Amino acid sequence: MKHNPQPEGSYAKWVKILKTDIDSVSSPDPSFANYEIESWFLPYVCNKGVVEPFNATDTWLYVDVNDYWCSGHTLQHEMNHALGERLFTLPPQRGTLGGYPVFEPVPKGEKDDPWLIFYSVLVHKPGKLPYVPVTKAEFFELNRKLIEVKEKEYKAGIERQRKNMGEDWYTERADQIKKQFQGMRDNLEQLMKLYEKELNQPAILREWEWTIRGIEIANPTQKNLFTTANRGYQLVRANPDYMDKTQAKWKPQFIWVEWFKVVGKPNSVALDKVMHEQFDFKELGKLLTH
Repeated sequence: MKHNPQPEGSYAKWVKILKTDIDSVSSPDPSFANYEIESWFLPYVCNKGVVEPFNATDTWLYVDVNDYWCSGHTLQHEMNHALGERLFTLPPQRGTLGGYPVFEPVPKGEKDDPWLIFYSVLVHKPGKLPYVPVTKAEFFELNRKLIEVKEKEYKAGIERQRKNMGEDWYTERADQIKKQFQGMRDNLEQLMKLYEKELNQPAILREWEWTIRGIEIANPTQKNLFTTANRGYQLVRANPDYMDKTQAKWKPQFIWVEWFKVVGKPNSVALDKVMHEQFDFKELGKLLTH
């Protein structure tokens, strides 16, 4: 207070990061360079009589090139591991900025921090997206295959315990598994009939991560499995035809811009206002076409 009674301003710095942990699931082509530029907006503090940038901040901004890291996407682990797929979900869309789609995870920010909201904008090539939607028909077929794989896993699990647990236990458990998975198949067939006029539409789920339990507990008499793009999580896979292989590997092919809005933090709220009202996303888009 003595040396700087009314501190103002902040120390801004850009940091370049060349990534090594490439996500081969959501990257359309892992052979392309994957890199990130972070902004540090550090508030000034008084440290033993010296005014200097503090090492923590409530204001972050990320620019991610050729990668989904800051998009808020969720990998679909169960389907990917069981079926050898490369599926992920994108968070709900919140309109556009500069002509590009805006996404915001729900509920109100990161899954473990309701006080932190973040937005992401996908800067992409004109008329083309780095991902392709999974249709409802494909979604149901994936679940049909998932039921087969998981049933075999369950059967193999009790088979390994058969000798120790005894035949009576094994017979009882085998019968339970048979009924459980047949119930899933029956539910799946009813759901497909319920949505038979919508099978070519994109699969937009109500939860960010899908598991086989979703089919087991779904109500086949009510249409509450899917929702709309601005409320749910669209199931997608990387678009293999998106990346232009004639370009240099470091060339930006798509860019995610992400920023955080921390509840009750003036600097963070101010950054959010700037990003919504002043940031020129079209200028970034020029990097993809020149």
